[in-house]
Amino acid sequence: MTLHEFWRAEYRKKRYLEHVGQDDLEQRVRDIFTNMLELTPEGKLGFPPVDRGSRYWIKVWTDVLEELVLRNGYFRPGFLKGAPVPRGCWPNVPRAYAALGGRDFGKGACLFKFGKAKYLHETLASGRLRVASASSYSDPSLNYAIKDDELSFTIQVPGDGVFIQKVDESTLKPVGEKIPVMGNITQTHRTPTDYLVFCMSASYELRAIDDFEGDCCLVIKDVKAFLDRLLKGVLVHVPYWAARVGPVVYLDPLNTKPQEVRPYFGKYFRYAYQNEVRVVWVPPEPTAKVEPVFTSLGSLQDIAELLVVRDAR
Repeated sequence: MTLHEFWRAEYRKKRYLEHVGQDDLEQRVRDIFTNMLELTPEGKLGFPPVDRGSRYWIKVWTDVLEELVLRNGYFRPGFLKGAPVPRGCWPNVPRAYAALGGRDFGKGACLFKFGKAKYLHETLASGRLRVASASSYSDPSLNYAIKDDELSFTIQVPGDGVFIQKVDESTLKPVGEKIPVMGNITQTHRTPTDYLVFCMSASYELRAIDDFEGDCCLVIKDVKAFLDRLLKGVLVHVPYWAARVGPVVYLDPLNTKPQEVRPYFGKYFRYAYQNEVRVVWVPPEPTAKVEPVFTSLGSLQDIAELLVVRDAR
């Protein structure tokens, strides 16, 4: 038995896509392709190495294909149009690769902040930066790589064995017929408050410059020193807020248990390729909307450097 045959057989034992509609199924494929493809140093599209998760994406792609077999379904023409996959540029070298100049910052040794040179030059020189509110990321004007609902996460759990039954208003005892739930049950988990968040990446992805519509990357080479300065700098503005630092956990809404949803650090799996590390500041009391914080950490030239992309779009 080949690997894909094994995966297909396993999927039939747990058919988690059975009740997913056509629109959502095709969106899932777009999300899979967003992560299953990467921009190579040659400017081509390729698959990430297995140790960076390509096996997972190929498996969930196989699950979709098997679901279509089981429902005698198909993809509608043009459903991949506009999918946010990397932009190939072969035979030209990717701008982000050229900006490296042959340097290798080492896996897991640095953090990366992608953005505009006109802002990041000032960040390097004086440490001035903006810490945004989580609610601001729902702005519809933001592009697909940035826009997200950071205050809630929705999962779907199988409705197998779940039923609906009327309750007597006076005794609160169940009465009448039990009606089984057909399909998935949607659960939305919401954070109790808006909060501040500063986002970085744990990897230098060649597609990130284009995805974030930037022309520059701040390479944070001494991560501990930077985080210490950032935490102290923001503490001045929000002295009683709880600060937390950690990697984002990317969750598949169709394969996530309720207890696995992490407030402030759980994100939809379409963003997994971004390898985000974040710092969050949570107010002591629930607050519907918090304001961004502007702070200065002092010069970062001793712990960071800039990679400026030439011929920026």
